[in-house]
Amino acid sequence: RQCDSWVAEPSFCAECPEQPFCAERPEQPSGPVVPDMAASDRTESPTSAQPDGGMAEEELEDEEHEDRDIAEIRAALEALVSEERRSGGVEGGWHHVHHQAFLRLFRAHRLKATPAFFEKAAARLPGISHEEIADHARWCAACEEREATKRRLLGLWRRRQQELV
Repeated sequence: RQCDSWVAEPSFCAECPEQPFCAERPEQPSGPVVPDMAASDRTESPTSAQPDGGMAEEELEDEEHEDRDIAEIRAALEALVSEERRSGGVEGGWHHVHHQAFLRLFRAHRLKATPAFFEKAAARLPGISHEEIADHARWCAACEEREATKRRLLGLWRRRQQELV
């Protein structure tokens, strides 16, 4: 197998504190940066202008509807980012070194929490219980779902922005 030698390398957990969690981590920004939806450029087509300089009533309603759609997407993205922060940030509340070692091993096992994974994780992450490793594996699965949802919402937002132009 290609990853066996990589997985067999010494754990870099030896360089980290004894504790599996680090309470004094600096706050890390997480999640996508969503552009300010209200400040998006919208150009008025020459045919939509009324003699008084305003827009046709139905086009104003369309603008409000489109703004609501974008606002809903923004709210959903912000809720996902907030949920990520509440669930432990980008590393699930784990110390950076432990999280990186966990991810390295978890990816080597194709993101599957198998008995072989737990056996190697126990050896690589001393001081972290089986339950904590299982919880972190569940957190990783939830994180992957959140990231997929964020990608989908950002795609919707981009398409909506193109429709507005």
